[in-house]
Amino acid sequence: MKSKKIIVLTIFLICFFINTYSLMVLDEDDFKKDVEIAVKKILRLSDTHEVRFCFPEISTYNIVSGYIPFIKMSTGSLRLNDLWTDKVYFEFYNVKLDTEILHNEKRLVADPRMKIRLYAEISEKAINNLLYKKRKKIKVKDPEALLRDGFIILKGHVKAMFVSSYIRAKGYFYIENGKQINFASNYIALNKIKLPKFLLVRIINTINPVLDMNELDFDIKLRDIILKDRKVVITSFPDGFSGEEL
Repeated sequence: MKSKKIIVLTIFLICFFINTYSLMVLDEDDFKKDVEIAVKKILRLSDTHEVRFCFPEISTYNIVSGYIPFIKMSTGSLRLNDLWTDKVYFEFYNVKLDTEILHNEKRLVADPRMKIRLYAEISEKAINNLLYKKRKKIKVKDPEALLRDGFIILKGHVKAMFVSSYIRAKGYFYIENGKQINFASNYIALNKIKLPKFLLVRIINTINPVLDMNELDFDIKLRDIILKDRKVVITSFPDGFSGEEL
């Protein structure tokens, strides 16, 4: 008899907890709003930053368990380290959230098995703004980048033996370990005279990494980087995703 009472009481408490918790996280709209606020925090965006979100159909199970098959979001300007994007698109897959932290702190604590994909377009102007910030480190006055289909041209002025000399490099970007974007070049000329390899390496090392994904607040692995006229595209999507779908 006692065991039956214990079972009934246990079932009652479980039902009470589920009902109470469901009330606590409120409805679908409030749940989505909490997720949106938390995602903005991870991406270091202000509450007023315009972001477009896309959710699947959300059920009570999703709200209580914190499991969401996917979340898609897109926005214009977003800061990736010191680089600002013109357009960026994220897809989060197999999202499993700590719903208590999400509701109480508006903070996203996700299962490490969550997958994130990124597509971002970065303008020539944004690259030049980065070079300007790094000008003292790379010791190049008035650095400028020209982005073209398949390659990049870097130019500026450096001091050599107290004389200001014109420097020009032609190269490309590449991805290292899925995390870093680096600049590489086989040709750097000073006043149209090709520099020796050791000087070439020294200059390149002061520029790299151009972008380090390890410094971001989320884990993402890049697959490809594409140089186009006046912009660069970075993506972690499989081949075939062009960004035209946005």
